[in-house]
Amino acid sequence: MELVVCVDANLYASHHYNCFLFSRYRFNWKEIMYADEYQKLAMEFRTPTANESYALLNLAAEAGEVLGKVAKHIRDGGDTDVLRQEVKKELGDVMWMVAAVAADFELTLTEICTHNLAKLHSRKDREVIGGSGDNR
Repeated sequence: MELVVCVDANLYASHHYNCFLFSRYRFNWKEIMYADEYQKLAMEFRTPTANESYALLNLAAEAGEVLGKVAKHIRDGGDTDVLRQEVKKELGDVMWMVAAVAADFELTLTEICTHNLAKLHSRKDREVIGGSGDNR
């Protein structure tokens, strides 16, 4: 198998498969393409006060809300299906913040996702997936 990374969603959409071969694994490019569509649509809801600083700081706040929901479930117990719905809602907020921060750095979610998958496959191939450090 091979990991095929397409650089631009338009390449896939126009059926030009000008992709790069990174590894022996293949992932579903079409699913990742939807990340850019999400990013574009999500940014339509961005208000002028949701500037770069807001998006970056609130990314941590929204991630904290996910952790808080899980922590309270651990402490208090409760319906796992309710927890799942609460986590889904909060992760949606995290995704919006990730999309905003990415846009602020002129990155697409596809760029981020494909780079991350290539990095993970490389680490697995080199048997350093379980180690620590950014540049292993």
